[in-house]
Amino acid sequence: MSNELKSSLETLPIELIYRIFDNLNLETILSFRYVCQRFYSITNTFNRYKFDLKLISKYHFDLICRIIHPENVISLTLSDDDMTPGQISSFISRFSIDQFNRLRTLTLCKITEQDLNKFLKHMTISSLTSLIIEQRDCYTSANSQLTMSILSHTMTQSNLCKLELDMRSYCTDEILWPSQFSIKYLTISNCNFNQIIIILRHSSHLQSFIVKNCIIHNLTKTISISSDLKPLKQLTSMIFEDSELSMDTLGWFLSSIPSLIYLKLEGRPFMYDSIFGQIRLENFIQTKLHHLEKFEFFFRFVYSEVIQNRSTSIETRLEQFRTPFWLENKRCFVNCDYIKSSGEILLYSIPICNHRFEYYDDSNKISSSTSSTIYNDSIIMDNVRELDLHLKNITSTSMIKKVSVGDNLFCEI
Repeated sequence: MSNELKSSLETLPIELIYRIFDNLNLETILSFRYVCQRFYSITNTFNRYKFDLKLISKYHFDLICRIIHPENVISLTLSDDDMTPGQISSFISRFSIDQFNRLRTLTLCKITEQDLNKFLKHMTISSLTSLIIEQRDCYTSANSQLTMSILSHTMTQSNLCKLELDMRSYCTDEILWPSQFSIKYLTISNCNFNQIIIILRHSSHLQSFIVKNCIIHNLTKTISISSDLKPLKQLTSMIFEDSELSMDTLGWFLSSIPSLIYLKLEGRPFMYDSIFGQIRLENFIQTKLHHLEKFEFFFRFVYSEVIQNRSTSIETRLEQFRTPFWLENKRCFVNCDYIKSSGEILLYSIPICNHRFEYYDDSNKISSSTSSTIYNDSIIMDNVRELDLHLKNITSTSMIKKVSVGDNLFCEI
């Protein structure tokens, strides 16, 4: 480090150095410890640390655990994935979570039930505003009820406004949702529709709700347990990802959320067949969702009948999206792809709303769009972060350039 740079940094007010630290990663901040005595002291007193230990090496993990001051940490991410096995249990052996009394955000990736139980038992952090849990294994019947009971109690904390649960084994059925909780942003995976109704019945503050991998089978039973569900005027954002819902059920459910501003649907065949049956989506939105500003969707299905004219079949599916309501009012443009190798049909709004996408080259698909302007592929792919390439014709120079990740087509991958 040059003397001039060192001198200028050494004379900066501590408040400005703290502000610089707010925009640096953990490793960079800790490297400042060894510059001079003043910086060593500042790194010890800085009280807005955001520890993301998800990809950290064992060496640096041990180093951080030795020098950490729990009261200075406001965000903590721990992971037991294949890159950092045993990290969470090692952390528990060194600290009690209640030592982090200023913690605002806690993320636990690939956590086992045993470790989650230990975390939740000692979690009395009143400052916590965000809790994200992704389980690693399936919970055992012997202990899952106890773990879910403790989790239910955790959800009652008054400052907790964001909760994400990926329990994977459908043990969310055992969560005893509190009669009232202050969560505003909720994401839940692997649950049934009846439980969604129970959640909404007690969610007077919920503003954004993301549901992943939800399956509904019995509309009559669902409606019978939800007859007392009141309109959820505070809920403005609703997302279904990778879910199977009939249009009857979806229509009934969305009718109870009249204030929706954003709606996203990602579905499998059962959802598609129902949505494009007797009820037109346009009419439903106009009559039930007056405040809806943005609607995104992605449907993948295999058509049950033999398609004689594939191009005509694609145009038929796009027809209802060529009205002024979609093109002018909502500015919603739709693509439809027929994949020759698999017989699948993909129907989706553009830009693609999925973070993961399977890309097929032009020789393996028939495509059409409601957009009169030829969309640039890079715009269509703007939200895609994970990509599977299915390429039959990769020999031409133009095709190689088109699918290049370094080019503009997949600039966000």
